Amino acid sequence: MLKILSMIGNMKLLLSWQAVWAALASHLLRQLLLSHCLAEAATAVSQAVQAALAEAIYSGSSKSPLHW
Repeated sequence: MLKILSMIGNMKLLLSWQAVWAALASHLLRQLLLSHCLAEAATAVSQAVQAALAEAIYSGSSKSPLHW
């Protein structure tokens, strides 16, 4: 009987650790996806700014800060 109770206790402990690892993995995956999305957004903004600057420089627009 004690062996069965010990096995049940070990099983509960194992399941507890599995739950902890699953929660940690889930959290890390969410953080990874979030950082990936933020990196993509930053890249898109950077590319848009570069394109706007290039257009302003090459168009000779009076709106360009380089031609004020």
